Amino acid sequence: MRRAPVAVSIIIPTLGTSGGLERAVYSALQYSPSDSEILVSVNGQSVEEVTSSGFFSDPRLRWVSTGQTRLPLHESLNEALAYAAGNYFFILS
Repeated sequence: MRRAPVAVSIIIPTLGTSGGLERAVYSALQYSPSDSEILVSVNGQSVEEVTSSGFFSDPRLRWVSTGQTRLPLHESLNEALAYAAGNYFFILS
C-alpha cells in the first residue's frame, strides 16, 4: 500500500533481529528529514515479535514483514521497495 509521496524512503533490512536494530532505527530517525519514511523490512519474523519493546513509535516508521519465511536479501528489499513512497530511497544495512 503506497502512501502520499515523501522526499526520502530509508529502508532497513533485517534477518531475525539483534540489538543493532534499535540503533539503526534511532539513527535513521535522528538524521532523516521530517518528510521522510523509514521502512523496516522484517524478514523471518512477525512485526509483533520485533516491535514488542514499544521503542518504535515514530509515525515515520513503517513495517514490511515477510512473515516467518526467510527470503534472500534481494527479495526482502523488493518487498520493502513495493511499499516505499519516497522520491528517493536509501538502504541502511
